[in-house]
Amino acid sequence: MIGGQRNPPPLSLLTPRLCPQSAKAMFLGGFIAMAGLTQLVCPLIGLISDNCTAALGRRRPFMLIGGSGGITFLMVQLYASNYRMWWLYSFAFTMAMISLNIIYSAMVGLVPDQVHDSQVGAANGIQAVLSVLGAVGGFAFFIFFLKGDPPSLDGVTEADEVAADQAIGGMYVLYIFLIASTICVSVITTTECR
Repeated sequence: MIGGQRNPPPLSLLTPRLCPQSAKAMFLGGFIAMAGLTQLVCPLIGLISDNCTAALGRRRPFMLIGGSGGITFLMVQLYASNYRMWWLYSFAFTMAMISLNIIYSAMVGLVPDQVHDSQVGAANGIQAVLSVLGAVGGFAFFIFFLKGDPPSLDGVTEADEVAADQAIGGMYVLYIFLIASTICVSVITTTECR
């Protein structure tokens, strides 16, 4: 999870690229519903990681699995977005959300593993605040990155289309970099008892 933001670049920017304008609301609603449904994996992953006896520890294997899946499926999303393949994008979106929720579950499980019992409440509160700040900061960065002018395919010229592809591609590359770097830092610096 990157600072709490478990969604890739804003779906409202990508939906028009994948479907006709008349179906935009339906597609957007479907993606949001799918993002919500994929969160149901969290309790299952929490239960499995609580009982994990891997040599890497209880949480780190799930960070690596979720990170690898998240990066892979975000790359597939970028590809599908560029080639306007809504069915592939939908599949990759669902799998990326599952992967990012696996990371989230492992990260949430680290708090009680790493913090003294008397400080778990405060640590969870700090994690919640940082999660919200990460999501807000991520959205603010994307708005700044796009300079307040979301890319659209409604433009007449091919240059507009290329600019939209580059802006959205840049957001995916940044998001993939953030996932890779934060997973590496978390896995390397976390000490777990087996």
